[in-house]
Amino acid sequence: MDYHSMLFTIERPLLGDDVRRVIVANALCIIDVEAGDRHTRPILEELLGPVVGRWDLDRPFHYDPATKRTEGVSTCGLVAEGLWRRGGVDAPWLTEEYGSRRYDSIERARVFAQRLTPRSAWHVPVDGQRPRLGDYVVIGEGLQTHALTVVGWDGDMLISVDGGQIGTRRLQAVHKCTRPWLVRDRIMLGARPVIGWVAPEMLPGRAKCVVPEGWDSIRL
Repeated sequence: MDYHSMLFTIERPLLGDDVRRVIVANALCIIDVEAGDRHTRPILEELLGPVVGRWDLDRPFHYDPATKRTEGVSTCGLVAEGLWRRGGVDAPWLTEEYGSRRYDSIERARVFAQRLTPRSAWHVPVDGQRPRLGDYVVIGEGLQTHALTVVGWDGDMLISVDGGQIGTRRLQAVHKCTRPWLVRDRIMLGARPVIGWVAPEMLPGRAKCVVPEGWDSIRL
């Protein structure tokens, strides 16, 4: 599967593992999509979703701590949410124009998952638990906060698909990343602490979702 894969709409699966397969298959299909490539940029824009005005993708992302102003846009949380949108997750903001209200994409996803009733979809790394394929994982704190989608494990190496990466002309890109899962005083993924993760099958769903051909062959 890659970004050339044909996409089509199906009834959103009811089984939890199939919900995860939908997310993982879509994640595998966006690897190496980037703003600096005119062929794949429309895919990235589709993942980011509707926006007030237009996405600021023609400048590298930069944050100036002195002025607290940013240039460009960091896409890690938005890309992970785009996979939720394809996967038929029923979260109210996924169909809203980004920028119509003030919010942080990672924070809104985390809070949404935590506050679900009767059972939260948010998990923290306790008692040896690790995220599964398809989970939305949050690592780091403050300006180092980052979101990613798990697509595999190789021993203690977590394999993920991440937005917010650097591509052509240093513009935003989606890449496959591999980081070590480290058990220390805090659970770490590479150099950043693991804050927690969201289980996609516990999120409310819409009737339909988008999948690439062969999605049901994903092995979890």
